[in-house]
Amino acid sequence: MNQIDIQIDPKSLEKGSKDAGILESVAACRATSAELISEQRYLDALERTVEALREMKEFTDYDNVEFRTLLMALIFDLSEIHFALKDYKQSEKELSTLFKLLEQLMKTDPERFGKYHILAMELSTRILRSRRKTLDLL
Repeated sequence: MNQIDIQIDPKSLEKGSKDAGILESVAACRATSAELISEQRYLDALERTVEALREMKEFTDYDNVEFRTLLMALIFDLSEIHFALKDYKQSEKELSTLFKLLEQLMKTDPERFGKYHILAMELSTRILRSRRKTLDLL
């Protein structure tokens, strides 16, 4: 399980603003979550990811592309974590949300977000395949 690498463009936000601080804090939460995932501490990683989502509620402009990019990365992480925890139904729900968000982002910058769309499609095939295997096992 790997986190996707995202590139946040800090030029779109004023340096030192509250929104810039939120994005930095959320990026730090993702880094901590990545460490926890590498240690296979998925519940702790889930808590850090949820904490990052709570911090993002304080952001002032939900239409900001960098906000949506970071949100996309967090939803991707959530889907991966739930997949690792074998909560396939929740992972599938998050995958659906991820595709809705990616659809909007692809309209703004297809070159930048095309690779994330491909990664989401790879994740969907893995999740759906695992769910099928689980049903066959039962």
